[in-house]
Amino acid sequence: MRTLMLAMLVLAATATFAQEQDPEQEPYSETIFVIRYALDVRVTDSWGRAIEDLGAEDFIVRIGGKPAHVETATWIAEGRNAKSSKQAETTDEEDESLDEPGLPSEEPDKRSIVIFMQTDFSRVNGRVMGQMKFNYLVPKILKMLGPHDRVAVVSHDSHLKFRRDFTYDRESVRKGIRESLFLDEPPPPAPSTTGATLSYVLDPTEMKKAADAESALLVIANALHGIGGPKMIIIAGWGIGELQGKAGVQLKPQWNEAVGILHHDHVPVIALDTGLRAQLMAGLKATASATGGFYADTVDWDDQALTRVEGALAGHYSLTLRLDDLLKSGQHPLDVRVTRKGLEVQAPSFVVHR
Repeated sequence: MRTLMLAMLVLAATATFAQEQDPEQEPYSETIFVIRYALDVRVTDSWGRAIEDLGAEDFIVRIGGKPAHVETATWIAEGRNAKSSKQAETTDEEDESLDEPGLPSEEPDKRSIVIFMQTDFSRVNGRVMGQMKFNYLVPKILKMLGPHDRVAVVSHDSHLKFRRDFTYDRESVRKGIRESLFLDEPPPPAPSTTGATLSYVLDPTEMKKAADAESALLVIANALHGIGGPKMIIIAGWGIGELQGKAGVQLKPQWNEAVGILHHDHVPVIALDTGLRAQLMAGLKATASATGGFYADTVDWDDQALTRVEGALAGHYSLTLRLDDLLKSGQHPLDVRVTRKGLEVQAPSFVVHR
């Protein structure tokens, strides 16, 4: 009897185990969706001077109205304040101690900056005078650049023109900007010897066809797309778009395509108004806002504009964001703020979730 009872218990236990391991029964599981974004932002005071001492806890970010957790916030110095590991503020003797075999030199990435000069083909007096005044600000802006910043110059009047490929030669850049006042047809510049070049990616046919600022911006965006490393565009001009009566400033479809590429590649646009804050400044403001740059008037407020340019060139924060809510594919509004009062944030106006 005991043997029979024991056998029955063993059979019952075996049946129970087999039932628990039934391959046809789906195991319980839970899926957690976590979305991460990389975001570049700049933070300045009310004068436009860069703020460099913020941490992740100082940022408040919402994507599509949903709070995002800021996991990291890393300040990346650029411009003339950027230093390599061997350029720290030390004495000559201390510098020699750093030159030990086996210690790598951590040089900052080369930043590629395109200066986009907008010249008025109809030669409206206010626009020409504004561009001439900007030329006097150029030496000050070039002094704000760091030793690793390469600069190219393009201009636009009836079409897009290529005046300087990426170079460290600040005097050549200055001359290229000054020459943009001419309604000429400049010969192709010498290809850059300092790394990636625009000479082989700027399409001459597309440049010739770019009769408006939106198309010109798209040609530039496509060219920069094939160039690695940090990038930036500085537009000095009188406006983007066309005035359509009560509808206001209308931007061509090429603008949306250009902004999409620049947004994807983390290329901010600094828009400097040289046209007496004309009605088309709305297009400049929209371009800067969408890409995480800023708009400034260089005609009436040149000193403040220069301070803001220096603040933008000084560096940026690289944020890592985590969003625990699932988003639909498409564009979502982005809102970035800081807890410290009196500071301004330059960030793209949206993110794209695919």
